[in-house]
Amino acid sequence: MGIKKHILIVVTLFLLRIVGYSQTYNFKNYNTREGLPQSQVLSIFQDHNGFIWVGTNAGGVGKYDGYKFSKITDNEGLINNVVFSITENHKNEMVFGTSKGISVFNGFSYKNYGEKSGLDNTWVFKILADGEKVWIGTQEGVYILQNEKVRRFAFDKILDNASVFSIFIDSQKRIWFATIGSGAICYNPKNNLFLHFNTSNGLQENLVFSITEALNHEILIGTRTGLSIINSQNKVRNCEYIPKQENISFRSMLATRKNTQWYGSDVDGLYLYKGGVSKNFAFANGLTNNSIMALMEDKEGNVWIGSDGAGLYKYSGDRFAYYTKENGLTENYITAVVQDKKDNYWVSILNNGICKIEKNKVTSYKLDRKHPDDFPDNNIICFLPAKDGKLFIGTVEGLCIYENEKFSTIKEFDFRHKYITSLYQDSKKNIWIGTTTGLYKYDNGVISEAKLVNEMRQQGLEFAIYSIGEDAKGSLWLGTEHGIIRYDKSNVTVFNDKNNFENIRVLSIITDSKNNLWLGTEVGLFQYDFKTFTKISQKNGLSSNSINFLQVDNQNRLIIGLNTGLDILDTDD
Repeated sequence: MGIKKHILIVVTLFLLRIVGYSQTYNFKNYNTREGLPQSQVLSIFQDHNGFIWVGTNAGGVGKYDGYKFSKITDNEGLINNVVFSITENHKNEMVFGTSKGISVFNGFSYKNYGEKSGLDNTWVFKILADGEKVWIGTQEGVYILQNEKVRRFAFDKILDNASVFSIFIDSQKRIWFATIGSGAICYNPKNNLFLHFNTSNGLQENLVFSITEALNHEILIGTRTGLSIINSQNKVRNCEYIPKQENISFRSMLATRKNTQWYGSDVDGLYLYKGGVSKNFAFANGLTNNSIMALMEDKEGNVWIGSDGAGLYKYSGDRFAYYTKENGLTENYITAVVQDKKDNYWVSILNNGICKIEKNKVTSYKLDRKHPDDFPDNNIICFLPAKDGKLFIGTVEGLCIYENEKFSTIKEFDFRHKYITSLYQDSKKNIWIGTTTGLYKYDNGVISEAKLVNEMRQQGLEFAIYSIGEDAKGSLWLGTEHGIIRYDKSNVTVFNDKNNFENIRVLSIITDSKNNLWLGTEVGLFQYDFKTFTKISQKNGLSSNSINFLQVDNQNRLIIGLNTGLDILDTDD
């Protein structure tokens, strides 16, 4: 079984799509406290295995595996710790462009290229793999690394003397060079011709920092004062959707597979152009630094952003945005979330009742002492959206049902103040209620006790039912403080340290498509194939042993909610 630690570690419990708010977007920040070697990020690259490599200003390289950073510096063999650019060659070796030359890392050792290797200028601003070649842009001229040898690319007098800040290969295999002071230069290897674009033929500025290509094959040129566009007839025009601005300096640009364009500026944060609309991201939208140095799209479509002093950001799309106290919630401490049959979201707030999110409108509900039978308590433990449209709400002071825009509390004398710990609807549409004193069944307004189960209280067990699940045969599985109970309506079987399991709290139970039972506990994950229990813990790759919830997605992957974030386990592997 393969456990995947996803790059995005979930740091909030609840993220939703919202429209019409002043949004704080999902920019996840990685800085030195998360293990990044240094907070000035000059380059970002993802290799063929999915690892993220981050070049910093004097901190060397950070390699991110989705969980932690490892550090590579001159102590390990890197030629220099100022890493302007990173690429991967045709041998899957990592290549680093630094202020003292180039390092090639094969996973075990480094081969370095400097002045003695033919690199006359060792300030390497940009490297770019092109088949068996690696293009090298330096402070003075262009070089090529091929077959472990460096040669100068000296076929254009202007380019040969130019400071080359970036290199880009377009869809026609033309090589574009962004120069500091000499504009943009295009080399066509098919006919060995060079084209020069500068202020004399329409370019906004001769200080060019970045070049990329839009999906319509127009070439985008990022300059000191703004953005220029070159069409298929090599005609230059100024960008109409991002205004010209003195010293905005688009140091990096990115055209994604989703037909969005990103522009990282030196002074004004990020610009996003999508669907004919441009948007600016800065301090107010979740960034903590407005000077952007590098942009990269990973294999999952996430955008990685390198800043000048605030580390690395990951942007997972505007499909994620925060609901917080600032835009409608009563508080930020969320204990449970559920979506009802009408696609409304219900959010329980610690000791502050419930918030209902309906078409982006947030409505809060709390205990009203004048009407205690409507809403029993502000401390909500769990939700259950039933198949008939009712919403069952478990609180520390009883069970509440929301139906037809009204709340009502179950008033049965023996049940009015029950502490509800779990709710579950089985395959026969029965509602099961886990409490601190045992298991109960709800049927058309009538609550009955599961006597076979609750008789276990007399055997000295603490008897809170923290989780409820069902297997393929219709038997219920109940997670308790001291193991798990199987209940098949006529028999009760306890699994704990006396019969192949452990005497532990079971907080989550779920069954996968192969009818395996999965148990989330405080000491790790357990799989039960109805013969043996198999334990999966940090020793097997789990990020943490403390599991809060389990969910199976539509690809039969097990989503594991931990106290450190999310892990995904491929149950088919």
